[in-house]
Amino acid sequence: MRAVTRPNDQGATTVTTEPIDRHELAQATAKRIFNNNVPTSAQPFEPESFGELRRMWVSYAFADSWTRTAIDDKTRSMITVAVLTAIGAETELKVHLDGALSLGVTPDQLADVLAHVSSYAGIPRAGEALKFLSRNLERRAARAAEA
Repeated sequence: MRAVTRPNDQGATTVTTEPIDRHELAQATAKRIFNNNVPTSAQPFEPESFGELRRMWVSYAFADSWTRTAIDDKTRSMITVAVLTAIGAETELKVHLDGALSLGVTPDQLADVLAHVSSYAGIPRAGEALKFLSRNLERRAARAAEA
């Protein structure tokens, strides 16, 4: 047992020391951030070890890291965007930009994150992230116009 933060139905979190299923907690955390679960199963053509590896990574990231309590989700999300931008992890960055916006991080806050990252990781990396953010905002505006 360990103390962990769990999301509740109202979007807030509670701290518990009850035994946990790390994968279940990871998926609940991912759903809170991305409004969706993170796929962890092996594809039909893959060995089961691929699914086990994905479950391990998702459990570490979302059950162990994202449930820590010293910083809030919005701050953690901005840090994640900064790191993913700096290392050039484009696939993950696209997902986490959407997650950041869903958590209430503003486009202006993300622009400031990218300005800061460009000073340390370079303008090309931050420019790619800005392009992804712009496309994400365009998709969100189109969905809002349809609603």
